[in-house]
Amino acid sequence: MASERSDLEVLLVIFSSTPDRAREARASAAAFLQGVARSQVIVRDHRDGYLPHSGAVVKDEFEALKREYSPDLIFTHFRHDLHQDHRFVCELT
Repeated sequence: MASERSDLEVLLVIFSSTPDRAREARASAAAFLQGVARSQVIVRDHRDGYLPHSGAVVKDEFEALKREYSPDLIFTHFRHDLHQDHRFVCELT
């Protein structure tokens, strides 16, 4: 997409992370987003495996994102992903 759209803007949000995983996510995002006109990577530190139990806080973050961004396309997890965090983020998306 980046080669076809010079005005492409990407917001990548990761909800569950440790400091090591955050560094890894930022590094892989930098490689993946090369050529993108504008990008922002947000890494939250919600505890892995606990997102359904932190639902209200994560839902509030989704609501804040909705007020700030109006994307044309959204990528999220597969609806039937068995990892509870992935499934929860998909449902909120």
